[in-house]
Amino acid sequence: MARIDAYHVILAGGSGTRFWPVSRRDRPKQLLPLAGERPLAAQAYDRAAAMSGPDRVFVCAGREHVPGVMAAVPGLSQDRIIAEPRGRNTAPSVALSALWIARRDPSAVLIVAPADHVYRDPGSLERALERAVAAARGSGALVTVGITPTRPETGYGYIRAGGQAQGAPEGVLRAERFVEKPDEAAARRYLDERIYLWNSGLFVWTARSILDALAACAPDVWEAIQPIRAALGGPEERRVIEEAFARVPSISIDYAVLERAPDVLVVPADPGWDDVGSWDAVAAMDGGDEAGNTVRGDAGAILLQGASDCFVQADGGRAVALVGVKELIVVDAGDALLICRKGDSQQVRRIVDMLRARGREDLV
Repeated sequence: MARIDAYHVILAGGSGTRFWPVSRRDRPKQLLPLAGERPLAAQAYDRAAAMSGPDRVFVCAGREHVPGVMAAVPGLSQDRIIAEPRGRNTAPSVALSALWIARRDPSAVLIVAPADHVYRDPGSLERALERAVAAARGSGALVTVGITPTRPETGYGYIRAGGQAQGAPEGVLRAERFVEKPDEAAARRYLDERIYLWNSGLFVWTARSILDALAACAPDVWEAIQPIRAALGGPEERRVIEEAFARVPSISIDYAVLERAPDVLVVPADPGWDDVGSWDAVAAMDGGDEAGNTVRGDAGAILLQGASDCFVQADGGRAVALVGVKELIVVDAGDALLICRKGDSQQVRRIVDMLRARGREDLV
């Protein structure tokens, strides 16, 4: 039985360039089993379907990835895929999804979640979302889930939390300010002050409230998507969406709305969250052997001699040997090989930029 009365929008866009060479243009990271046996998008779908029922789960993805999404997420029907003609960051994705679902249910409450997040405590996540949905429905506020920090992380944005939000369920706080990714000193200060939360990118709002917020805070986005409203469900829908996405600004929902809106709430949670943002994040999910090494893929073809604290993924069908090295990430995809030090995998996206600059689209 569905437990949360809301619609879920799983954002499955993006190219996942930080997971090159495994993630490619036609096989982005959300369609890969980077954290477990099943693709990330399938895990996100299962979580959402368990909370609200499969008929209330929608996936927003690039049009070119629709076949891959349907293959990765059994049970997802074509009419619950919201297809974007081109990637324009999350604000246009959220706008299109809100228009799409509001046409079915004008009073809809939406839970918007990235496809590539992992939660080790789904019960804690569900309790946080129950409070967020109640707050969004009762007040019309924009609500986000903030993650209780466990370390001085410089790779995440932060939310400065205020006091209890008036009229909201217990544990729903005012979001006083959104903070960019900090340096090490600031991240340590945020951890010590205990009033900052990681910005999870998990949002809850009514379709009406987010569309009103887009009109007020991001008029350029709002104006570009206006023709879509009248075209949905009609013969011109595809053409109108394509034209709208050709001119809509590429901007995140955080920059477009959350950092500008006057009434934003936050629900603190500790659901064992990870955004699976890099090979370092994947490497940290596994405890490793007695030497701290983690291997994935064809374990029989991965040979380690005197290596320690290394992560190796080999899917290329050939032997990979590491001798006397430590703290390396090695990923063999057959036609491309990545080797980097642990801690440097955020820079992998620059390799993709270099390949494009050299005309090697075959490797992107």
